[in-house]
Amino acid sequence: MYVFNCYALSDIEFEEGIEIDTIPYATFAYCHALKNVNIPTSVTSIDDFAFFECKSLTYFDLEKNNKLENIGRAAFRLCTNLERVSIPEGVKTIDDDAFDSCYSLASVKFEGNSQLETIDSGAFYECSELKDITIPEGVKYIGDWVFSFCQNLNDIIIPASVTTIGEDAFFGCPKTDVYIYADPAELSWADLDYDDFIYDEENDPDTHCTTICHVPAEYLEGYKSKFSTGNPETDINVTFVADSDTDVTVTTNSTTTTTTTTTTAVTTTTNKNVASDRQLCDWSVRDYQKKNDTTDVSAVIKNSSDDKYEIELKDRNGEVLDTYTIDPETGSGTDSSGNDVDLPQTGMSGTHKAVAGLAVLMGITGYALVRKSRRDDQE
Repeated sequence: MYVFNCYALSDIEFEEGIEIDTIPYATFAYCHALKNVNIPTSVTSIDDFAFFECKSLTYFDLEKNNKLENIGRAAFRLCTNLERVSIPEGVKTIDDDAFDSCYSLASVKFEGNSQLETIDSGAFYECSELKDITIPEGVKYIGDWVFSFCQNLNDIIIPASVTTIGEDAFFGCPKTDVYIYADPAELSWADLDYDDFIYDEENDPDTHCTTICHVPAEYLEGYKSKFSTGNPETDINVTFVADSDTDVTVTTNSTTTTTTTTTTAVTTTTNKNVASDRQLCDWSVRDYQKKNDTTDVSAVIKNSSDDKYEIELKDRNGEVLDTYTIDPETGSGTDSSGNDVDLPQTGMSGTHKAVAGLAVLMGITGYALVRKSRRDDQE
């Protein structure tokens, strides 16, 4: 089955009930007009280069493809207008360069109960519109160059399951804050030439060492002693901070809501707060969106103490929309008009309420997401 190079083909709909298990190598490559594809639910693999350079694809919905296990090498590479993609829970591997140079890709959604284990080299290389991504718990390997040149990546959450982040996984990502929950003793993280998170050091040297890496407080010294020793051969080009020690900004818009809110419920025996600082910001964004029917909102903790957080909500132009005054132990408080705010009630979806509740009950110290690596060749 090949329709390779069919430049005018715009729609593909497989007959209902058809049983195929693979979209073969380069099947739809260079179908520049292709906009709509209905993939049979029997498919287990989208093979290498299957949709290479399908420039008119804007959304690829795989949510119903529960049998899909593999997204092949460069399967969607140079789909330059692809804006959104959903990754089904059964996918175990996203292969090399799978979404490389998808310049418009702004939202990557991982379905619940994800079985993803591997994100191979260059998988999201130069996805320059990607602003935030939450990698699901269970991912062990993030390859070389995975997020390199994602120039607008603001936040990435890496779960406790990750054991390997490859070389230059974040090269050319000068705006990124990293949230990582892996045990540093079990983590291999390679930053070749101590230059991750730099976009253009020669012309913009101020990008050097501006990235904040948020880690659980109990792991802070472990990260510093392993990855911040003054040795450029082993150090990572970030500043490590305990998660609760730094202001957290969360940006959510109509295309990234699904990826920025699947964050962490961090609970420790010494932390009385209902959620991490990042999650309180996430909840504030959701709360404001629900009450005001808007999407482009960001949140930042402006002031904090043991019993009061001031969370400022802004629009895309940086104008202050509202300020929530919240008790971090309960997540409750008021907005700037004195109206009641209950973040755990309105800020979470049903799924996140269940996850957060389970985390509190079990005393889970980290519930988060993925890891990264590097690509073998930079093209």
